[in-house]
This record gives sequence, C-alpha cells and structure tokens, in this order.
Amino acid sequence: MGALVLAIGLIMGMIGLNVVVWQVAGRVQFQIVLATLAIVAAFGRATLTMIRRPEEPSDEVEVPRDTEPDLHADIEVLAAAVGTSPPDRIVVTPDVNAYVHEFGPLLGLARGTRTLGIGVPLLDTLTVQQLRAVLAHEMGHLASGDTKLGPVLFRTEQVLVQLMRSLQGRWVANLFVRYWEFQHRVSAGVRRGQELVADTAAVRISGKQATADALHRVAIVGIAEEVLRHDYILPMLQAGRRPADLATGRRSLLSSAERIEQILAMSQEGPQTTDPWATHPPTDVRIQRVAAVEATAPASAPDERPPARALFRDPDRWVRAAEDRWFSLITGDASMPVAGWDEWADLVMVPEMQARADAVDRALAQIQLPPGLTGVRAAFAQERERDLAATLVSQGWRVEAPDARQVILQAAITASTVRAALDSGRASFVTSWSGPVALLDPSGVPVDVQAAADAALAEDWTLLDSIAPAPSMDEAARRVGQSPRPSPQSEQPFPVPGAPFAPVDGRSSTYAAALPGRIGGKTRIEVAPTAIVLQGTTVAWDALGSATIDLKAPGDSGGSLTISLEDVSGGKLRAKASAATVKGTEPIVAAASYLWDLLRIVPGPRLRAAIVERVRAGEDIEVGGVIVNTAGVALAKKPAQVVSWSAVADVVVVERRVVVRATDRDGIVTTLGSPNTFLLPDLVPELRVLFG
Repeated sequence: MGALVLAIGLIMGMIGLNVVVWQVAGRVQFQIVLATLAIVAAFGRATLTMIRRPEEPSDEVEVPRDTEPDLHADIEVLAAAVGTSPPDRIVVTPDVNAYVHEFGPLLGLARGTRTLGIGVPLLDTLTVQQLRAVLAHEMGHLASGDTKLGPVLFRTEQVLVQLMRSLQGRWVANLFVRYWEFQHRVSAGVRRGQELVADTAAVRISGKQATADALHRVAIVGIAEEVLRHDYILPMLQAGRRPADLATGRRSLLSSAERIEQILAMSQEGPQTTDPWATHPPTDVRIQRVAAVEATAPASAPDERPPARALFRDPDRWVRAAEDRWFSLITGDASMPVAGWDEWADLVMVPEMQARADAVDRALAQIQLPPGLTGVRAAFAQERERDLAATLVSQGWRVEAPDARQVILQAAITASTVRAALDSGRASFVTSWSGPVALLDPSGVPVDVQAAADAALAEDWTLLDSIAPAPSMDEAARRVGQSPRPSPQSEQPFPVPGAPFAPVDGRSSTYAAALPGRIGGKTRIEVAPTAIVLQGTTVAWDALGSATIDLKAPGDSGGSLTISLEDVSGGKLRAKASAATVKGTEPIVAAASYLWDLLRIVPGPRLRAAIVERVRAGEDIEVGGVIVNTAGVALAKKPAQVVSWSAVADVVVVERRVVVRATDRDGIVTTLGSPNTFLLPDLVPELRVLFG
C-alpha cells in the first residue's frame, strides 16, 4: 500500500504548497492548483481500481468434483500431506503451467475462493509422479499463505499502473515510476523465495528425482509450446483453420530429435543468473536447490509411471474443453473450421510460396521480363539482377543484412523454383516437425532448393534445372500477359491505417479512425482513393509532387501538426492543427501517423520510381532532408559526409525523427518536417540494393 501512502503524501504536500503560496503571494497559483487536482483525480481512479474485484481468468474451465472425483481426492491427499486445506476449485487451462490464486474480499486480505489451475499440456508431457510434484508445489504455496500476498501485490501493481497512466507527461509521474520499479524488484525477490519454499514441499511429497525431472520437463515443454504456437498454430489460424488436435502436434514436436536439440539450445540461452525482475528463479538454480533438500524420496508405486492424464477419468474431455476455450478467446470465432496437421503445409506453405512467386512475377513484369524462372534467369543473363532486387524492395521485401541484395535474389529464385516444382508435380510440401516444412520429391527425398538457389547465384543453374526445368520461351511469352503490372493501390486496401511512430500513450492504431474528419477542431483532412482533400481543396494523388508532415513533439504545453502539399504544377496548400494539452494532441499524432502511411503507400511508389530514375541518371536528389546519389546518402546540411550504400543498414522512425542507420558510423538523423521524409523508409533500402 506504499503507492497509496505516496499519493496521499503528495496530495497533502501540494495542498500545503498552495497554502504557502497564498500566504506569501496573496494569490492563487493556478498551475499548482491544476497539478494538485490532477493528482487527486489520478488517486481517485487508482482507488476505484484497487477496490474493484479482479476478474477470474477467462481461459479457465472448471473441473467439478462429480465429474472427476479421483482427481479431487488425489489433490486432497496432497494438500493434507503438505499441511493445508484443499483448493475450493480445480480448473484446467491451455498453458504449460500450474498455479493457485485466491481473490478474496477486503482487498484480498480475507479468505476468498482458492483455485488450482492445471495446464492441459502437462497431461501428456509429465508422468503421474511428476505432475504430483507440480501439484504438491502449488499446495506448498497455499500452506505458506502465498495466495494472501498475491492479491495485495496484484492490486498494488494495478494502482501504480493507473497512477502512471493518469499522470503521464507530468513530472510527478516519475515518482510513481521509480516507486513501481522499487516495489516490483522487492516483490519479485519475495516471490522467488516463495518458489524455492514450495519446491521443498514438492520434494517431501514426490522425492528429489521426480521434482527435478518435473522442473526440467516443464521448462522444455514451455519452450516447445511457444514453438508450436508461433511456427504452426498461428500460421494455420491466419489461413482460416484451427488445428483439430493440439496434443498430437505437441507430441510430434517433442518426438523430433532435431527439435529437442533446438529447444535445449534455446533453454541454455535463458538467464543463467537470477534476474532481479524475475518472479521465478532460473530452472537450474531450482534444481540445484532441490538436490540440496534433506528429504527421503518416497518409494515409487507401480501406477506412477504412466502419463499424468491417468489422474483424470476423462482427460480428453478436459483437454478439448481447454483448447476450445483458448481458440474461442484468441480468434473470437468458436465455429472456425478445423484441419488436421497433415493439411498444414497445403494451408500455409503453398499459398505463401504462391504469393511470393506472384510478387516476383510482378517485379519481372515491371522491368519488362517474362515471369517465373525464365524471367529470373533472363535478369541474370542481362545483368539486371540489381533491378530485380530493387523492384522487390520497392514492393516491400526488406532484409537487414550486409548482403541484402543476395538474400533477396536467393528468395526470388527459391519462390519461382518452388512454384515451378509444385506446378509440375516434381515436388510437394509436407508438414515437418524437425522444421516448419519440408519439400519432397515424388520418391520422398528432401529437395534442397536453398542449395540450388545458392548455386544459381554463382551462375550454376544445373541443380535448379534438375528440380524445376525452366519453361520454353514460347510458354514464358504466353505467361507474360498473365502477370499483372503492379499498381500502387493494388497492394493494400484503401485507405491505409497504421502508424510507424507512437502517439502520446503508445497506442498508434487506436486513433486511426480520426481520419477522415476534423483534427484539432478546425483542420479538416479527408482522403479518398483518387485524391486528398485539405481544407476543402482537392489534390489528386497522381498530381501530388511533394508532401511534408511536420509534427511538433507533444509536451506539457501541447503540440501541433502541419501538413503541406505541392502538386506537380507548383501549387501549394498548407493546413495546421494544434492542441494546448497533452491529451488534445492524441488525435493530432494519430493523424500524422495515418498520413505518413497513406502517403508512403499510395503516391509513394510513383514518387520513389521518379527519384530512382533521376539517381540512375547521375543526379544528386534531395529528399526528406538528405541527399541521395549513386555513391550513397548524406545529410543535406552536410553533403560532403556521405555514407556509402554498402554501409547503410536501414531506416527507422524513432519518435518524431527519421534515422538512416549505418553499420560503420553514427546514423543520419532528419526530421518529419522535411519535404517527402515519408519516402525514406522505402526509398533508401531500394537504392541500397540497387547501388550497394
């Protein structure tokens, strides 16, 4: 409750300061009064947050006693052995975890409903004895009263977060930030101690070996679950299907020797020393402490070796229930069609490779070459591979690497080769658990397209010919007409929301709906597929010659946005929106972010193409406050200090600055207020690939 004491102390101090100013100056200092009222309002919101009862986790599925009496009885035995009463509720969850929590009245100080959560991934990855060790650990938390401290810490965190949000942008917020850092480090240290004490309870019940094995196994399964969700489940969901059976995928992943080796390597990358911010000690430290506990290991019973699911009468029911709850929460669609793991490659990899090959064909059409491998080979034969790579970069292919052009060309060759192999029946994708996907020939032998692409980059196309022979020139010529030339507006729907830099509160996409409409109460900016309307005057996208977005960084005194447009005939428009408060700048920052992306994607490709052609012709072009030419890039104010294209890394937007990063020196920093700065994040990588 130190946060509340700090807040009350600040309020009393500010009131005292107001009294002193009144007595000394004989007048009210409105800035001090406003600051005091802001703290009082923040304190009120934080107090409401504190007294409100926390919601139960939405992914929990309760397991009643009448459906699983054996499980409840087993946990009652464990609780009695540890010296505590059993939990009031048992739930299953989709995570690799087990936990206990208690949300009681009187800010959590009085006893509430004690809940034990069991993650269903543990049912297939632990033995009965190992799961009993995990559950005994959780009973140890109950016996030590750790669930009493948890709600207090939880509410304290809520209060501090609410205070920091409410006071953001004011000097007083720093006091609460510092206190939050102190409080979090202290509470994390307490929780780490609780974990080690609870491990001792697990050793007393299940023995050292089972407890150590459980700790190690849970850590490995936790990493495997992240791989499963990121590499397999998420892509399938994006394809509009959900896996029919997570348990099969999990078991398949853990049965792959290659994957286990990768997971073990990932586990070694974790912290080897205790992180002062972590709520759990490193697994190795916990296992060492378990080995040092003085306890006699209980004798193993014959029924303790089966999978942990043996503790449930109907484990499949609860696994399905937890998975269904999780999928409905993350997708919002409980009726999403299901698909088997054997369909994963066709659902995910085939469309992805087809989309990449289509992008290569569009790039080839743009530089007037035939599609597919024929066009790719023609690009190399005519020494136009730089043009191909640069065109792909202009379409959004981006690589942060010294050899970016080679990486992009390898990806282009790979995409065209894979599509040709798929179309000809010379290869097919299959789901692989040693890696996300495998490409096999009809006899089941892996096809190493990457090695063939590497050889092609060295002008040896023999391996590629064996995988997917290039079509005849007649066939290639026929396909040219089937490859549409790219249109600046065909790549993404219009208009384009999004933001590369963050508004005041960090939620860049929240205010995208501010356009079209009024900004700052006066300025009206509207966008349409063919034009932008600024203060009632229309400028067609095709006629736009230059645009400037100037965003003044919001501070205690507010901020402003100025947008200037110039059409190809030299006509100029200008509009400005401003706000006197930090809160009032939120739609202004959102408008700047929206306009930045809109200009970059809609007229951006046409303007970039014109600049590239002028640079090719040997001109020095100023854009966004920098000079670009065939040699490199330099700040317009210091044109002699050129960063060569081979040393350029990438372009990033940091707050309201645009930085051209370099590998061998400090980057070039320009501001949003320079004309056509929005072109730089796409233009610089394209020129880098072209001339680097």
